[in-house]
Amino acid sequence: GHSHNYERGATVQGNLRLMLSGGGGSALDRWGMYPNQTDYPEIHRSRDHYGYTLVEIDCSGGSYTAQAYSLGHGNVPLDNVLIDSFTRHRHSPAPIAPIALAPDQDVPLPISLTASPYTASQPIMSAEFELTAVENDWSAPLVKNHRDWENIYWDTGAPDFEPIDLNEQVDLTRLVIDDGVLAENTTYWWRVRHRDQNLLWSEWSAPTAFTVVEMPAGAAFQSDVSNGEAPLTVRFTDTSTGSPTAWHWDLDGDGMEDSSVRDPLLIYNESGEYPVRLEVEYEDGSESESAPVIITVSSLTSAPMETGKLQTQQLINGLNLKDLNP
Repeated sequence: GHSHNYERGATVQGNLRLMLSGGGGSALDRWGMYPNQTDYPEIHRSRDHYGYTLVEIDCSGGSYTAQAYSLGHGNVPLDNVLIDSFTRHRHSPAPIAPIALAPDQDVPLPISLTASPYTASQPIMSAEFELTAVENDWSAPLVKNHRDWENIYWDTGAPDFEPIDLNEQVDLTRLVIDDGVLAENTTYWWRVRHRDQNLLWSEWSAPTAFTVVEMPAGAAFQSDVSNGEAPLTVRFTDTSTGSPTAWHWDLDGDGMEDSSVRDPLLIYNESGEYPVRLEVEYEDGSESESAPVIITVSSLTSAPMETGKLQTQQLINGLNLKDLNP
């Protein structure tokens, strides 16, 4: 297409970037100026700014880095402000294939598909979920959902004209299935894959099956590891059924709440056995607790740290796992 603004995205398959740098001169195409402005799914960032992009190519290293600078527009002038950057590394590995964690058994409606935490050397860009009612047949899935980590489209208007990220609250490790798609007493299979910002897709996860049944919702969770040597980093994933509205984690067995985020991460710095419990809340006021899981941490190979809860454990609250790249 042709437009006087800045846009950046990528094709769904392959390693082709898409960039429009039409804000280099002439009058800008501003938000709301034309009725046919469209939120194209392959475009991740759109700004109605004057600007330019510098691309540095490393031939020997097999990579490039692009940096987009903005001069703003008539309402908010900017002085060469960096508004976007992206890279491509030819030899970087693809993300590790995720695990289709839950549901993996009999579950009640509503259904939320939950993948294991993202693991790669590059930040996450996309997640794709597929669900079928026919085992091993992905030719015409009931659900085929692709989402990206961000979608900057439109702005807040006067007086600040701040860009709006329509995907700001997206959780790429989960997909809530719309009402009416699934039926009770029916078995389904689902799988998931991740894509990094180096444009590489992981392999698909192994398919996981579940059956929709009528039963009460309840709390449940999984950890990516359950034992190891200190300092041990453990990522917890809520796999509760139903639609919880609040989470209360006791991550060290002392009976006190350590986190209220849905998927916390904790670094255990001292050896010991740590029972973990999760209590969830639902809109109807009911609560449910999961059975305890034990995290076993072996001795440090170096001198031990001073005791004390804040020194013994490093809790990362408010962490969004879509930004975690261990």
